[in-house]
Amino acid sequence: MPQYRTALGAEGLRHYEALLREHWDALPVLGSEAKGQWDAGRYSVEQAMEALARTTGDIHAVAAVLEKNLSNATRFQKLVQLHQEHGDLDQALHWAMAGLEAFGYAHTTELADFAINLHIRREDKDAAQAVAWSRFAAAPGHRAFYQLLDTAKRLGRKRELEKQALWLLGDCMRVEEAKETKPTPWQTHYRSELLAIAIQSKQSDQAWELFRGGKTAKHLWEPLAALRAPSHPQDALTVYRILLPLRVDEGRGNARYESAFAIVKAMQAVYRRIGQLNKFQDELVGWKGQWRSKRNFMKLLAALG
Repeated sequence: MPQYRTALGAEGLRHYEALLREHWDALPVLGSEAKGQWDAGRYSVEQAMEALARTTGDIHAVAAVLEKNLSNATRFQKLVQLHQEHGDLDQALHWAMAGLEAFGYAHTTELADFAINLHIRREDKDAAQAVAWSRFAAAPGHRAFYQLLDTAKRLGRKRELEKQALWLLGDCMRVEEAKETKPTPWQTHYRSELLAIAIQSKQSDQAWELFRGGKTAKHLWEPLAALRAPSHPQDALTVYRILLPLRVDEGRGNARYESAFAIVKAMQAVYRRIGQLNKFQDELVGWKGQWRSKRNFMKLLAALG
């Protein structure tokens, strides 16, 4: 509509606005209970009404349009941006917190970030911590853990929140593993989340304890072995031996074995470090016999002797 204001003229604009408001007034008010619903016709009317309201320069008119449909977190984000752009940080914070309460802390990262940053700017550390912790507790995991620690460092409360977060993750792991039913693939596996944290923070002994204590995600085993190799080479070799047949099997589909060969070279490096290359050669002979039918893998192994 804004692009056609001149073409419409005063009379055309009045007629357009009257027709638009007729459709607008017929729309029901929507709250978070309507999340997940989609109406293309309603969306078109909302977009047109918002554009019309913005031409007036009246922030309250724009806000009223946005507030009529609060069925998704994006609407709250637009209200935050609107009030922030007009310098009303109190209202911006109100809508950020309202959005977090309506849609939860796990999937409203932008709203949480805004609330945390504003609380910190206002030197309200307790309020900032409350939002950061609520976001972590809503979906605890290794990414959420480091996100929490970023805020904790800004608040000067890293040790306190790190301890609490690790305790919560450990408790989640214990509850999960006590259940008789196994978690589905799309659910969080807390032992793996804790292992990822231990690896990233280079806590070798803690990582090894988690690995030995139960089932963990396979994609963490190679970085675990790399972490363990300098101090406990035999542990690293144990993990690599578990990984190697899996990687060989993964490469079978397209006859490409680069990832399997990377495991072999990692094992060679460990054996070299501990002065036992003769044992590596013995294992190499065994692999050549075990996987002799995989010619592309044999070509890679041939380069090692």
